[in-house]
Formats: sequence, structure tokens, C-alpha cells
Amino acid sequence: MMTVTLLTENYSRSLVQQVQTVGTAAISLAVVVLIYLAAEPINRWLGKGGLSVISRVMGLILSSIAVTNGIVAIKLILGSDKVDVSTHVGHAVRSDCVPCEECAGSDQHKIYKFANTGVV
Repeated sequence: MMTVTLLTENYSRSLVQQVQTVGTAAISLAVVVLIYLAAEPINRWLGKGGLSVISRVMGLILSSIAVTNGIVAIKLILGSDKVDVSTHVGHAVRSDCVPCEECAGSDQHKIYKFANTGVV
């Protein structure tokens, strides 16, 4: 919800960008509703064994993301100049970074894009 709120801000986003954000959120919501409606047939099709396997794989993926983010956070806290974040896509708030293209007109925050360089 906070992402949608930030991406629909009137002062830094055009009307077209705001409509795109709302449209994307609506499509995502529709997909989630369809998946929830299909949950019972999927549950019957996978069975207990399939659900157990999927649950364990998702837990493994979640724990690997958590460990990676924890390592990156510790390196940033300890002041490491180079942190490999090539697996991350998103933004990190840093006081010494220059604004990205999307934020160039706004002095509210400075953003460093992970996806551009892969190094913080």
C-alpha cells in the first residue's frame, strides 16, 4: 500500500504514471482473487505431498532472501564500501547517493538504484 501511495503522489508523478500504477495494482488484485478462487481445486490436484513440497521450497526461498538481506544490511552498517547486491532489484536510501531519473525533480529523498550497477 505504501508503494502505491508513493507512486501516486501528485507532486512527483504525472497523471499517466498514476493511472499506470493504479491499473497495475488493480490487475494484481484481480490475479490474487482468481488464485484464491482456484485454491480449492489446486489443493485437491496437488494433494498433501505436493503441498508439503511447495511449502518447503517456499520456506527455503524465503530464508535465503532473509539471509541475503541480513548480510547486505550488516555490511552496510559496518561501513563496507562495496556490497554485492546483484540479486536485488529495488531502491536503497543512502545519504551520499544522487537522485535517480525518477526522483531527479524531487529533493525529498535520494535514491540509489540497485538494478543499475549492482554495487552500493
